[in-house]
Amino acid sequence: MLFDVETLVRLAAAGGGFKINAEDFYVDDLIKIAVAAGSKQSRIVVTKADEFDSDDLIRIAEAGKGCMLFEF
Repeated sequence: MLFDVETLVRLAAAGGGFKINAEDFYVDDLIKIAVAAGSKQSRIVVTKADEFDSDDLIRIAEAGKGCMLFEF
C-alpha cells in the first residue's frame, strides 16, 4: 500500500479518483474512502473486490453514492 487510509480519504475528498486493491484494506477503511468520494463524485475502482461478501460491498457502494466501481 503506497498511501495510508487518511491520505486516500483526503485525495478522494479533493476530487481525485484512483484504483485500489481490496486486499490492502478493511471494509471500514473502504467505507471511509467511499464517503469522501461520494462528497465530490470522485471515481474509485476497487480491484479484487471478491475479497468481501455482498453485504460489505453493498455497504461500501451505499457510502460512495455511486462513485465506487468493483472489479472481480
